[in-house]
Amino acid sequence: ENYFMYCGSSDYLETINFIIEGFEKSNTKSKLLLVINGSQKSMKVVNDRINRSIYKNNITVKSYLPKDLLWNYYKNALALLIPLNFNQRDKARFPHKIGEYCAVGRPIMTSDWGEIPVYFQNNENAILLRNNDAKELGNALDVIENEPELRQKLGQGALKLAQEHFDYKLYGTGILKFVNQ
Repeated sequence: ENYFMYCGSSDYLETINFIIEGFEKSNTKSKLLLVINGSQKSMKVVNDRINRSIYKNNITVKSYLPKDLLWNYYKNALALLIPLNFNQRDKARFPHKIGEYCAVGRPIMTSDWGEIPVYFQNNENAILLRNNDAKELGNALDVIENEPELRQKLGQGALKLAQEHFDYKLYGTGILKFVNQ
């Protein structure tokens, strides 16, 4: 089955709620996969939110996956979701997860905020959301689902970005040189 995927902490409740709202505002026939880990309290809040959704039967939660299974889910997703909130805290964030997402060559949806636009260009190597409007996210989900050529282009662009900027091997020599000085 086709699915959109978010992977992260269940403590990012605002982000998870935004993703669910965007999913609810889309016209997608695909599923939503939330791979989340966290405290019992935040997992309960997420599960309660899902149970209130009219699309609750199309939302799946998985937790504590082994790395090989997680990467398999990454590789088979229609798109990988990692929207940032448009606030000062998230302006300073550049999640490590973005590098993982890029490395599998799948489309990414994130926010046009903070350091993200330094590396990503909208419709070249990611879909960049301009604000926290769930309808904008829903429309982006629909576009990704219905435009396979764009999915291919975004995935290739993300992979190229990973190879050029996020590969640890690019920085190994410089780090060793720094440590040895």
